[in-house]
Amino acid sequence: MTGQLGLQYLLLNANHLTGLLPSFTLHHNLTQLNVHFNSLSGVIPPNISHKSRLQVFNVGPNSFTGSLPQFLGCPNLTILSVERNQFTGTLPDFSHLQKLYLLDVSGSRLVGNVTFQQPMSSLHDFSVASNQFNGTLDFMIDSLPVISKLDISQNNWNGALPSPLPITLPSTLQTFIAVGCTLTGPIPTSYANMTNLIVLILRDNRLTLPIPPFRTLLRLDCKCVVVLFALLVVRSLANRSLILLSIFRLFV
Repeated sequence: MTGQLGLQYLLLNANHLTGLLPSFTLHHNLTQLNVHFNSLSGVIPPNISHKSRLQVFNVGPNSFTGSLPQFLGCPNLTILSVERNQFTGTLPDFSHLQKLYLLDVSGSRLVGNVTFQQPMSSLHDFSVASNQFNGTLDFMIDSLPVISKLDISQNNWNGALPSPLPITLPSTLQTFIAVGCTLTGPIPTSYANMTNLIVLILRDNRLTLPIPPFRTLLRLDCKCVVVLFALLVVRSLANRSLILLSIFRLFV
């Protein structure tokens, strides 16, 4: 396949492939690489970072190791999915990928902080779940002005949930998942005013009461002060849409 100069799409997902990912040195026109749900291993070939036309890079789940490439030469990348591999090291600063719509690095062994030097102006779907990240959350969320789905579960974050001060949570946020993050303190009252929020899952943390005053709360089930099961159904009179918000097992 290394001689196919015109190759643009390489879609080999779910084929029980093993071994190393081949080199794509000659594939200058490659726009989509999808090899997810295989058993490929080894490191990602470094020259994949120099595919200027690459738009989709999906290599998870597999068994890749080593560091994540920086994709410095991939300005058109919109989907970067490397979930459920064995990558190590820190998360590169991907803020040069200003067309990136989806970034999924969940289920690896990445460490350190999650930092972007400039806002990710196109990123809507971002998951860093099930890694070993640490630090506070304010600086990360402040770099996601248009985020709609954010999953930060199963990491070692410090402190409380992000609140409007010193940052403003993006009004575009629809799904926020933070399971098992050792977060502390109450849920910020501002969350009750986030009109686009559909799903909020915060179980297995160390959160405390009170619960924000969700004005259209239809059902609240409490079992003592350490375990809370709540179900909120909000019917919008403006657009007649049904919004489901779930909060499970908030631990003091």
